[in-house]
Amino acid sequence: MAKVLEERVRDTEPLLAWEIPTLQNGNETIDHLKLKRVLFTERLNTLTEELATLHSLAEAFDQTFEALTTEQQQSEQASHNEYLEAAWDQETKANTVQERLREKVAEINMRIECLVSIQQQREREREDERRMRDRPSGEATPASTSSTFMQTVLLRLTVPKFSGKRQEWDMFWALFKTNIDEQPISSMMKYNYLLQAVTGEARQVAGRYQLIEANHNMVVNALKQKYGRDSSIVEDLLAEFGRCKASGPSTRQQIALLDHIAAIVQQLSSKGENTNTKLFLNSVLRKFDSHTQTKALERRESLNDMSEWTWSKLYTHLSEKLEVRDKVERAQEALNQKPQIPPPPSQSKMTTGRPTSQCIYCKATSHRSAECREVPESERKTFLVRDQLCINCGRANYRVTDCT
Repeated sequence: MAKVLEERVRDTEPLLAWEIPTLQNGNETIDHLKLKRVLFTERLNTLTEELATLHSLAEAFDQTFEALTTEQQQSEQASHNEYLEAAWDQETKANTVQERLREKVAEINMRIECLVSIQQQREREREDERRMRDRPSGEATPASTSSTFMQTVLLRLTVPKFSGKRQEWDMFWALFKTNIDEQPISSMMKYNYLLQAVTGEARQVAGRYQLIEANHNMVVNALKQKYGRDSSIVEDLLAEFGRCKASGPSTRQQIALLDHIAAIVQQLSSKGENTNTKLFLNSVLRKFDSHTQTKALERRESLNDMSEWTWSKLYTHLSEKLEVRDKVERAQEALNQKPQIPPPPSQSKMTTGRPTSQCIYCKATSHRSAECREVPESERKTFLVRDQLCINCGRANYRVTDCT
């Protein structure tokens, strides 16, 4: 089935290169576009059916693998991963072509609507001209003072900018619509503000149209079809998911990867995408290191039923595991740091810190008793006997026979 889908994608590429022509007659152009719309719609429906079939086969293959014994899974793990990765890559490519086909169909519809609108506008203008000719001379056309006032106010507004990033379109258009597009001013004024607001690729899209008032709605629709379609935003998000990977093997880099994926998944979910399929969850899991994969799979096996394995569950398992591992690594880093041993005190501090003994002869503290110069050595014994001090150690009330 993957080969069939691959051939279908390859055959569709030339079709996507087709550009909408401008024929001499408006009705001829509309009829030509309607025929092309049928062709694009049929190809889109066929591709959608084949894509759904591939997805079902991949899910069935994965379920069959889960039913194998542990030994069988270990022996078939490599081929299992290879098949799912190939299926995921092919599904991603097919999704891209599918969205481009939808954009082509939407572009054709928009062009048909615009051509019909132009025809109707021209008919109204002709009707207005007839009424102007039939109006009595001298009758004035009432001016809109509120419109003039609004134009003065709008000149002081800061117009938001849009460079072509699809994720920013919703916010840009919400601001522009409120501040400019819904105000009671002429379409030409709105068109001018819109051209001031768009830059980069978006400016190129708007620049393809002639700067006339009738093209204002056409430019708005073109921007909406290119940037405001949920399918286009989903396509960009899936491409970003395919590119994202950890910047390194460390736990903190694995956590950063999880945060990046979580932001993508949240946006995909808000656009109605199912992020709970086993094919998608396995693709998420393969982006992490083998140790993290093993722990997450162990948690998955503890679930009562595989239907319980959702993005929310996988995110919780990965987050808890990585947070614990990060805390352990931080604790180990703290333990492995060398303790700061204070330097030994200087000799002078050690000396001043101890009490100094007093000379038994002159009571001075600047020298020891044996170094005393006040009492000569020949007179020291007489000094000790007179003061009833021990002849050996100099302590008072102490007998020589008790001195050790």
